[in-house]
Amino acid sequence: MVGGTLRSQTPHSAEAHGKTAKYNLELTVKVRELPGNELTRIIESMNRLAEICGGVESVHIKVESVSDTQSVLRAA
Repeated sequence: MVGGTLRSQTPHSAEAHGKTAKYNLELTVKVRELPGNELTRIIESMNRLAEICGGVESVHIKVESVSDTQSVLRAA
């Protein structure tokens, strides 16, 4: 869901009343040909998310270069 909100859950019993709803979150994002400055912003944002959540089990970031070093050297 992008741009939406989760509806509050109504307790079904007296013992459930007052308990906070909890969620597990697994996030997968694949972005192609991202500029270096945007990559830095994304990594900083993911670090901030980990700080906010506190209970982060793991964070994995895989970055692959898409530029051909030979063509970059020729262009320079």
